[in-house]
This record gives sequence, structure tokens and C-alpha cells, in this order.
Amino acid sequence: MDAFAGKKALMMGNHGVTVVGESVAEAFESLYYLEKACKTMVLAYATGQELNVLPHELALETAESWDEFSGASFAHFDQLKVNLDRRDCSYRD
Repeated sequence: MDAFAGKKALMMGNHGVTVVGESVAEAFESLYYLEKACKTMVLAYATGQELNVLPHELALETAESWDEFSGASFAHFDQLKVNLDRRDCSYRD
């Protein structure tokens, strides 16, 4: 079995991040939330306090609950395009 099957993001050391999805909207959404999670971790570690980590089972349950919102990526991406169109729609050319 492929070790990368089902994975959406790859962090490549000094080379950055690659994110994939069934659509551009889904890939963008994965990258958007990965960035937010990374910022949250940096802020949490910056406190210097011991972190209170969720039990593995609860973390899995929480992650799986996000599957219910999988269609939201298209609405999120469409709204971002509306905002871009207001500023400058030349990206469409």
C-alpha cells in the first residue's frame, strides 16, 4: 500500500509545501487550514507552557467530523474569487 495514499499535504523540508485536492477549491482549502494550524502551533509553542494535547481518539474523531463540511470548500473558494473580482478581475484572463 502506498504510504502517501489519502494524504493531501506534503511538507518538503527546505522546499515548502505541496497540497493536492480533487479540485483547486479543495486544494486551496487544505492549504488555507494547514496554514492556520501551523500559525496556531507556533503561537502555542511561543508561550513556553506545556501544551495540553488531545487524546489520539478524540483528535481522530474531530478530524473525521470535518468531512461533513467537504462541500464548503467550493463556497469558500467562490467567495474568495468574488473578493478578487472586486479588486481586479484580470486574473481571469
